[in-house]
Amino acid sequence: STDEYSNETLPTLRQLLDYFSSLNALLYLELKCRPEETSAIASITCELVDGYHLAEHVIVECFDLAVIQEVKRVAPQLKTAALFQPRISRPHLWTPSSRLIDASLAVGADEIALHYKLADDRIIKGAHSAGLKVVIWTVDDPAWLVRAKNLGIHALITNDPATMIPNND
Repeated sequence: STDEYSNETLPTLRQLLDYFSSLNALLYLELKCRPEETSAIASITCELVDGYHLAEHVIVECFDLAVIQEVKRVAPQLKTAALFQPRISRPHLWTPSSRLIDASLAVGADEIALHYKLADDRIIKGAHSAGLKVVIWTVDDPAWLVRAKNLGIHALITNDPATMIPNND
């Protein structure tokens, strides 16, 4: 029931980074902001990540590529991922893979993060050829584990981590 979670709160970015500073893990940090907030949000985020010495453990990702560009301007050492999803209004119309790769490179992204419906062999190979690491989201089917390994995918993002742990029986 929803009452079960009624007293839950979200951590602040500072609390999240404090927690992650004691782990040896990667954090994909998605930024969401209005256009007029881009500069401030990027600056604060970069300052906090740098202050916690987590530049090697945090990848800043965003659908708004202007945010990725601003993060790279403020803190070029931070890793970034350009996020892409299928067109919601007309999902049958796909953006050509070369445009997604070119857009990622144009803002200085280190990675391209694709919704699993966009992840075909051509875009994955093209991204690798362009020097981009490939991340696929939201993957909840364990069959992706083998596919990801075969295609050299850097990371899978899932809603169901328990399902995605390989069974070693």
